This record gives sequence, C-alpha cells and structure tokens, in this order.
Amino acid sequence: MMLPGFTGIVFVLSGALPSIVSGYDIYPHMAVLLTCFWVMQYPYAWPYWFACILGLLQDVLSGSAMGAQALLLMLLVFVVRRQTGRMNRQNFRMLWIEVAVMMALYMGALWLIMSWVSHTWLPLWPGVKEVVLSVLLYPLVHILLQPILRLLPPLR
Repeated sequence: MMLPGFTGIVFVLSGALPSIVSGYDIYPHMAVLLTCFWVMQYPYAWPYWFACILGLLQDVLSGSAMGAQALLLMLLVFVVRRQTGRMNRQNFRMLWIEVAVMMALYMGALWLIMSWVSHTWLPLWPGVKEVVLSVLLYPLVHILLQPILRLLPPLR
C-alpha cells in the first residue's frame, strides 16, 4: 500500500502545479487516474480510507467543497473494484475507454455537487477540458506506473 499511496500523493501534488505556477484554471485530475489505475491493477493497495484522504487533498488543492471529492473517490474505488474482474481481461484500449467513462461520470457528479453547493449552474466547459486533458494523459500515467507495479509482490 505504501508505494501506490506515495505515487498517489506525488502525482496529485504534481498535477496541481500547472494551475498554481501558470495560473491555468484546468489541470489533469490525477486522483481519478491513479485511483482507476491502482484499483484495476492492484485492487487492495488503494483502500477506501486512502481514497478519502486523497479526495480531501484534492478538495483543498482544487477549491471544491470539502468532502465532495473524498466521497466521489470512495465511490469510484467501489465501482472499479466491482468491475475489476471484467476489466482485467480487456486490452489497453478498452481500459482507456473505461477510464474515460469513469472520468466523465466523476466530473459530471462533481459538477452537480459544486452547482448544488453554489446554488447556481456552473459552466460545464472547465470540467470538459479537465476530462479531455486527463483522458489524454492516462496512457502516459499507465506507462509511468508500470515499473512501480512490477516492484510490488504478485497478487494471490
């Protein structure tokens, strides 16, 4: 659990850097990408409590309602774990499509929560840009995490 957790914190913090340094309002949603990767590849290395902590960190970095992303990441862990057996038999393109769908659903749910909290419909365009950027970065994340995955003991 330690190595996947460490990669989660490092990637989430590094994913927030472009928005802090450059002043951009979009960034790749690394918490969702990493949650999808680790839960699909090594399911119990990403427990619910860690998803909650990572979601709270993401809430702080992105300025979203406290607890919104913690709840959504725990739900994502649940959904991905339920689908893991089916996903492990798929090729990379199908996994990438699954990640894209989960990313879109996650960001749609976050948009609904944030719109509800702010009592107004927020613009969709920033969320769409984050989904597109994140989905396009997933292959790179997948490639970068493969050597780390090989360091972990085999699943029983």
